[in-house]
Amino acid sequence: MKREIWTKAERELMVELCRYHSQTLLASRNRFDTNDLLPKVVLPTDGIVMADTVLLNYAVSAYEAAAATLIECGFAIDPGCPSNACKLLVSSDQFEISEDFEPSLGTYPSLGHSLEAIFLVYKQNGQLGHPTTMKRVFECFEGSGLVEDRFGFKEWTEKALDLAHPRRHFGIPSYKADLLWVTDTFDWYLEEARLQWSSVS
Repeated sequence: MKREIWTKAERELMVELCRYHSQTLLASRNRFDTNDLLPKVVLPTDGIVMADTVLLNYAVSAYEAAAATLIECGFAIDPGCPSNACKLLVSSDQFEISEDFEPSLGTYPSLGHSLEAIFLVYKQNGQLGHPTTMKRVFECFEGSGLVEDRFGFKEWTEKALDLAHPRRHFGIPSYKADLLWVTDTFDWYLEEARLQWSSVS
């Protein structure tokens, strides 16, 4: 499999996506993790997920890409315990991807899978990351060429459609066809994230 080389803007996007994924995995832990030994999560108001935090059991399919991206980018490990929980190595505010970082030859991390995880987690379970991080993710979309202004409106680019629907050029129907949020709903999702992170404990 060909290595995915990221531009500076794409590296910045991947860092924000990883922060976002650490938050959704943390926030979802109370709902899906059946390990009674883990304490219930109190969501940090600033959205920073601390090092050594055990995140959601990513055997839940909607979270697999998120957890795998964190692990492959070097921000988390799979400690190999029976629950296959993902454990952060550094706090989420310390995430950084260097210019010489080379992804493994495996499926992850990739911009497509990491992008997909945001929308898939929400579609399946209604979970959003911290609103501040979500806002930065939306801002990174433009810098990395995923959205652009067209006729006074912000729209997804061909690049974004290719990442979200990798099989579309082959004429094969994709289950991700309705995955991307309509760009004019971004503000709605930000408000929804604020509500989730202010009311869940």
